[in-house]
Amino acid sequence: MENLWRYISCMVFILIHGVYFASATLDPMEPDGNITVKWDILSWTDDGYNALVTISNYQQYRHIEYPGWSLGWSWRGKEVIWDMLGGEATEQGDCSAFKENSIPHSCKRHPIIVDLLATVSNNVKIENCCRGDVLSSTVQNPQNSVAAFKI
Repeated sequence: MENLWRYISCMVFILIHGVYFASATLDPMEPDGNITVKWDILSWTDDGYNALVTISNYQQYRHIEYPGWSLGWSWRGKEVIWDMLGGEATEQGDCSAFKENSIPHSCKRHPIIVDLLATVSNNVKIENCCRGDVLSSTVQNPQNSVAAFKI
């Protein structure tokens, strides 16, 4: 299990757009604020796993506003995203190696994931999704300060 967490921590990097403060500078309004990404493996499958990814805005006064957040990482091997709920990959990539009746959601080695809009159908929604990439601050609206998607 320890190797798994090392593996995941090595492959995940974060791209958050719409937040213009530099991490190297101290913001007097947000000296302890942060944005946290959590990757929880829910179950193992024959060809991988199902995971819940949660992004929490722990800043007290700064929202993530339009154009919002996006989250990207690099797969270590030839992983693909078979299915998603609560989010979508910005590009599918080259999935030509797969059969027509079983095409992955994304075959990109470096996928970028964005949130869905609130108007999507209920069969692709999960809890804390579908806010159009916008997150409120923890103090001002704790219910809307978290985003989540399943892969």
